[in-house]
Amino acid sequence: MELIVLGVFYFAPRMPLRLVLGPPIRTFWGEQFLHFPLNFLLLPKLVSNSKVVLAVAFGSFCTCMAVSFIYELYQKKHLKFVQSAKLALNKYISAFCVVLLVYALYFLILKLFAFGLMKYFSLHRKLLFLSAGVWFGPVISVINIMVGVATQLLFTFAIPLLVVEQKKLLRAIGGSLVLLKKLFIPAFLLTAIPVIAYLPLLVLDYKMAFIMDRTFPEIVLVLLTVSTIFATLVLDPLITCSTTILYLMHRESFK
Repeated sequence: MELIVLGVFYFAPRMPLRLVLGPPIRTFWGEQFLHFPLNFLLLPKLVSNSKVVLAVAFGSFCTCMAVSFIYELYQKKHLKFVQSAKLALNKYISAFCVVLLVYALYFLILKLFAFGLMKYFSLHRKLLFLSAGVWFGPVISVINIMVGVATQLLFTFAIPLLVVEQKKLLRAIGGSLVLLKKLFIPAFLLTAIPVIAYLPLLVLDYKMAFIMDRTFPEIVLVLLTVSTIFATLVLDPLITCSTTILYLMHRESFK
């Protein structure tokens, strides 16, 4: 789905998609981003925003399905696709709220942090011996990753509790926080290590304009495709599977 959306935004400046996507792009970013090569500068932002929407709207359902599959395999049972799909649909609203809460908290923390930095640098030239350019460049990129890991950690056991234990939303969130306190180190490692492996692609995303200037505009499409495939088929499933298995391994001790 993410690759399809990437393709749609790539062809946004061309007919017939230009008729639908042209007006909002022209309104929010300007006519120039509907023309080569500036359309490639806008592409990462459009893709990033669409990933959030897809993660909340569809990723929550897929995660419920994945947790259900892992639970069946852990019990040495046969996978039951229809039954898992029904369970995922039954828990969709709660899972939707969990994923939405993760992203809302993530963006809220980043906005507050950026606002605080802007206020500070309106009165000072340096913070911890670093200039504003460094803070709003590489430092804030590192902060983004740290906040992303932290917010995901807070709710890492919420969907397993929804699916496996059939908990209600608030009880699942509360239970996730309790479990995190007891399993913090392994949960942190299982979440952080895959993200660290993703760092090279994050650096490339951050330097997209630089790379595009030194090579050719279409390199943006190549990097976004690789990044999407890795994040969707490796990073997200690895974190979901490993943390769910961690929960199942310790499930009995928390009853």
